Formats: sequence, C-alpha cells, structure tokens
Amino acid sequence: MTATSLNNGSVSIAVGASVAPGTAVTVAYRIWDQNGSSSNTITITVGHAPVTPNIGKSVWTGHSLTFNLLSTAKCDDLTSPCPASALSHIFIGGDQYNPGIKATVTSAGMVTISVDAHQYPFARAHIPYVLVDKYGRSTGLLVVSLLDSYNPTSKVIFNNPLGNSRQQQTINQEIIDLTNHAPKGATIEMISYTVDGQDLTYALVNAFKRGVNVRVLQGQGIVSGNVPYLQQNLGTNPAANSFYRICKAACRSAATGVPHTKVFAVTTAGRGTNVVVAASSNYSWGGAAFQWFDGYEMVNNAAAYAGFDHIFQESRGDRRPTDWTGLNYAVSGSILYTYPRIITTLSQMAGPTTPPCSATVTTKCYRVAPLLAGSANDWLEQALSQVGCNASTGYGKNGRTLVRVSIRALQGARGYDVAHMLGLLAKAGCDVRVITTQPSTDAVNALQSAGIWVGDQTWRWKYQVCSTDDTTGYTVKTYCWVPGLYTHMHALAVSGNFNGKQENLVWTGSESWATDAYYNDEQVVRLSGTGYFNSFQSVFNYNWAHYTHPFGQRPQGDPPYAPVTYP
Repeated sequence: MTATSLNNGSVSIAVGASVAPGTAVTVAYRIWDQNGSSSNTITITVGHAPVTPNIGKSVWTGHSLTFNLLSTAKCDDLTSPCPASALSHIFIGGDQYNPGIKATVTSAGMVTISVDAHQYPFARAHIPYVLVDKYGRSTGLLVVSLLDSYNPTSKVIFNNPLGNSRQQQTINQEIIDLTNHAPKGATIEMISYTVDGQDLTYALVNAFKRGVNVRVLQGQGIVSGNVPYLQQNLGTNPAANSFYRICKAACRSAATGVPHTKVFAVTTAGRGTNVVVAASSNYSWGGAAFQWFDGYEMVNNAAAYAGFDHIFQESRGDRRPTDWTGLNYAVSGSILYTYPRIITTLSQMAGPTTPPCSATVTTKCYRVAPLLAGSANDWLEQALSQVGCNASTGYGKNGRTLVRVSIRALQGARGYDVAHMLGLLAKAGCDVRVITTQPSTDAVNALQSAGIWVGDQTWRWKYQVCSTDDTTGYTVKTYCWVPGLYTHMHALAVSGNFNGKQENLVWTGSESWATDAYYNDEQVVRLSGTGYFNSFQSVFNYNWAHYTHPFGQRPQGDPPYAPVTYP
C-alpha cells in the first residue's frame, strides 16, 4: 500500500489487490508551516474492493431453483467460497421488468429463484444481491436465463361467450400462448377470415422481432384496425420470410370466394413441434364474446403441419390448386379436408340432383338414389351416406347410432340436401339432433318433417338496418332481424355404425354447410376416438339444455329465455 501527498493537502492512498479486507495500516504524516511543524498518524482499515461479480443461472418457466449463493459469490474479494459466519447481512432484490420472477435468500445464503409459468421465456432477468460484513459490502447480479417449459398438448378446445374473459378467449389464448413460446428461427403460418385483438397483434409482432418467421393471410371482408400495424412490422410481400397479406379473393381461387380457413400452425412452441390448430374461430377477440367456437389442436404431428404448409404455400401467391384430389391428408388416424375444389358447374359440386340445381335454383333439390352417385367432391355427403343406424354396445344410445350436428349455416342447395340426408337417417332409426343458427326455412322444414328436433342457438335479436340502396337517387333502407349471439361451430359427430364399423367420430372446421363453401378456402378435420366424441357430446348436450330455444323465436336477451319444449 502506498500513500502520496498532493500540493493542495490532499492525500492519495493506493491499496494493492493482494491486501486482504480487514488489514489495518498506519500512515505517518507531518505538516509544516511558518511557526513549526506537527505530526500524527492515519489508521486505515482495508474494506471491500468495488467488484460486481455476476452469477449465471438457468431456470425453466413454471419452476424454481435453489442454490448456495456463498459457494459462488466472493464475499472478501479474494476467496470464494466465503463463510456465512463472516457476514452480517445478505440482501437480494428483484427485476422490475420481470415481475413473474421472484428471488428469496436465507441468512445462510440459500437463494431460491421462482419463475411463473406464464413468464415470457425469451429474456434474462437481472437480480441484484448484496453481501455485508464488518469491512463493507460486495454487490453483484444474478443473471437468470429462462428456459421454456411450455408443453402444448393435442386437445379439443371450446369457448363460451357467456362466460368470463378467460372462458370466452380459450382458443384465442391458445394461439397467443403458442405464438409467445415460438423461439427464434421458428415459423408461424396462419390463415383466417379476420384477425383482431391487440394481444394477438402484439404477440405476432414480438415473435417477429425476436426472429420468428411470421406469415399471415386473411380476406378482404373484415380488416381490423390492427392490420396496418401488423403490415408495417411484418411487411406485405408474400415472397418474404414474414408478411401479413390480404388475399384477392379465396387465397387459392383469385376470382371468387373468401379465405374462410381458420388454421394456425407453428414449427416449434416450447417443447412442442409441428403444432396445428384448426378451428371454427376467426381468431377474433371481439367475436369470442358473441359466438360459440370449437377448435382442435394437433401437436408433434408432422403430417398435419406438412398438409397445411402445402395449402399455405399455394395460398400465399393466390395460386389455384392443380389437383384437389391430393388435398385430403391423413393426420394420425384423422383426415384433413380442404377447399376450394376444381369445379366448373354446380352439378360437379353436388352430383346429380332432382329437380336439377342451378346457379339460380338453390333450394328444394337433393340427391337422387343412390345418394352419392357422382358426389365425390363433398366430404359431408360422403360421410352421411356411410352412416348406419344400428349401434353396438359402447356406441350410440339404446342400440341406435347418435348423430349430432352443431352448424352455423345450413343454406342453399347443399344445405337443403344435407337436411334431406339427415332426415333419411332419422327415418332409418338414427337418433339425430341439430343445433343451428342461420338455416334456410327449407332446410328446417326438411329436418322437422322427418321428426328431427332442431335447437336454435341464436340470441340478442335486433330489428335493424341490414342494407341500403342509393341507386334511385334517395336512400332506401331494408330492415331485418339480426342475432347478436349465436353459434359459430361447424361440426358433425357420429357414434355408432359408420362404413360398416362401430366408430366414434367428429368432423369440425371452418365450413358452413352451404354451396358457397365450395368456392372458399375452407378446412375440415375428422377426429376418431371416444375422447373426441365425448368432449363434443358433452358441450352439445350443455348447449342444447342451456343455450337453445325452439326454432322460430327471436329472444332479444340472453339465455335462459323460455322453458325448452323439446327433449
């Protein structure tokens, strides 16, 4: 240790790195003036050097880690570890930017770091610590790297617009969670009729900023106020690695239709890979508050991801598919059906009918016997034609095959034809029930005349302006009744005889049961298994009992509106 005096009376004392804290040093000094001199000593006790050692730790989100701080930190600048007996206090702080990360410390130096399961995984937390002994203090940082423990699972997801926010947003929140857990280098591909909600918007942009390829396609119909922000950040060039693009019409049919597909896919999310969510939801935050949705999540399913990726690559360039027959994909025991189909006439869509259907005659025409002669383009009518009405033990109910339908729209030539086929199944002995919200009168009459109970899942009806016409020089307003709360599911479930075997099956997706589905980009997935059927049937039975009313009524409030008069 050296001491130097300066001309202005200041003293500079330098302590070498080899001097241990607690070392006492005496420095003699003398001061002269015109009257003589005086002398004394300065006693200096060496304290801690101003070092800031950092300690790195990794913790899984949703987990905790405990370790001995004193075995790693320097408490006397020279030796490590240091004895707890030398310390008078230990302090540990928190990271204000990561409130989901908590740290505690005992007097013996045991630190526990706990990370909330919902903590953003692609970050580091910086937690300060202080060690105090009789010679001063040592300070440092615990640098905590977060490991993503998020582990998505294959499942069926339902929302409830009459529940709390979490119950309303179940599908949207699943998409946000998958987006938030996509690491740098992953790829997100998404097609939806519309995309809104700031939470999802920010999740997509944040994923892009951390190095995720984010590719989104939507239609021209409903462009939310979030789209300019998404396009500003992601760009609009469909040839780029990331973009937000609005298709001209249906993404794979540039002349007509809309992109009505509702699929989200990501290559990696947390511990899951090749994740695909196919839903009836438009990933609309607002829509989840007034529509009932369902969705199916497939995890670690390379076939499902490859199938959707093939569709997406065609869609990103408004490219019409060259062979629709190649667009049905086997997905681990299930099947993914897609539209649009290569068609030129209505008869190609639906096959032979009587009386003949045409572009202008879209009701009261249905399949001639045999029912599906020439209708290979329609997965739905293929499926209904394979249903038999005798069920074995463990399937159906009381020896009868159960057929359950929850469908937003049952309209046009196709809707009437499907209603007619469901009626034939009811007459053959199947137990058929239908929940719908926007059917044609012809379709409802066809169902009810066959003895099928029809539940109407529409509420909050309002009589309002539904169109205006200014072509005559003055405004002509047309009023109509419009529901404000309704089902947006598109599902068929069968338990019993299917294609000569006893099966439990669910078909669900984006497609309304109407002729225009042939022109749109759509997706339907067939799920096989008791778990899928039971999940759907449980929700169907609850909706039937609590959220439907006899067809033809227009309740202006929320359920319950009136006693249900059907079984």
